[in-house]
Amino acid sequence: LMRHATHIGDELAKSEAVKVLADTMSDTNERVRRRAMATLGELLFYVATQQRPDAAEVWGVTDSVIEVFIRTLKYEEDEITKHYACKTIENIVSHEGASWSDAFTECRTAILLFAIVLKKESGDQIRGTAASALSRSIRCNANILHPLVGEVDNVNARDGLIGMLRDTEAKVQRS
Repeated sequence: LMRHATHIGDELAKSEAVKVLADTMSDTNERVRRRAMATLGELLFYVATQQRPDAAEVWGVTDSVIEVFIRTLKYEEDEITKHYACKTIENIVSHEGASWSDAFTECRTAILLFAIVLKKESGDQIRGTAASALSRSIRCNANILHPLVGEVDNVNARDGLIGMLRDTEAKVQRS
């Protein structure tokens, strides 16, 4: 329902929905985690689009909430949930103005997104979304490109970037 809302009142913020959804990501059921990540992503994008400088505080977007997305990228999670996390990052860093979105343009996030792009056994959709999120993050913070020059999962970044240009998935190439 949040996806189609034009305005969400502060009453929902007071319900600690962001915290509850973030906590739900520790559920053992894969389908529950998928739905929680999709909803949390939609809600955080809504928060990012608000013109209020205190939106993150009002909604309870804390470091631990951001960490949920990083953990989802980092650890073995089902591909659909991981794709939702990549898509959320892509959407949030595409929207300028959310100061708290800088947490998604850090080196560790870039390295994790790059590793997803390079993982050939992953589906084209997640690889394309991760590539787009990575390129948009680099546009926001060019300094995160420097750590990628090293090794990522034993792959030289230069070779990885060339591989992205040769990739059969168009979204990976464009990014």
